[in-house]
Amino acid sequence: MKTVIFDMDGLLIDSEVRSIRVWREVAAEYGIPNIEELFPYLMGTNPETRKGIFEKKYGTRYDFYECNEKVRALARKYEEETPIPLKPGAKELLSYLDENGFKIGLASSSRMETISRRMKEHGIYDFFDVIVSGDMVNVSKPAPDIFLICAEKIGSTPSEVTVLEDSPNGIIAAHAAGMRPVMVPDLYQPNPEIAALAHAVYPSLNEVREAFADGEL
Repeated sequence: MKTVIFDMDGLLIDSEVRSIRVWREVAAEYGIPNIEELFPYLMGTNPETRKGIFEKKYGTRYDFYECNEKVRALARKYEEETPIPLKPGAKELLSYLDENGFKIGLASSSRMETISRRMKEHGIYDFFDVIVSGDMVNVSKPAPDIFLICAEKIGSTPSEVTVLEDSPNGIIAAHAAGMRPVMVPDLYQPNPEIAALAHAVYPSLNEVREAFADGEL
């Protein structure tokens, strides 16, 4: 298992708290009730999938794309004011994998522009052999497409790949891809069904690095 594919938001960078903050602000502006109920389902998805989830709950009473663009603009404003920090252990884990000959991929539902900017700002862009963004796939997580494309581009079969994810959608996608899902929960702990799909669950990326070093992964 010498290939590792990372998610980005909530795993490598501490961005999900910011996302929830801006969605709450935009929901308050538009009078959208109970937006918090959607947060676990929105995480790890691209705009088209988020639109489906959003309209399943609210119908077309609110213009999803208008709201989503407001969220993006507000998130960018806050990010310019206060950069989103790396998760503890992120750079150390990437360095360990790089030094030990692992192939390293990134499969995120964010746009490529966002991924590139954030990874370069934190000095970790060059660790990745392959990056696949949400705008490169037709169907986002929990479908397996983004992981399968990443594995193909990196030259690995699914059975050779460990996927590191923080969200339930990501774990479902990695499992469906026939890969080894490893969860590092961010805002939400896995329920029994998600925990059963995960090969392992670790509290932070530091413990993941230790698990690789100890031969547990």
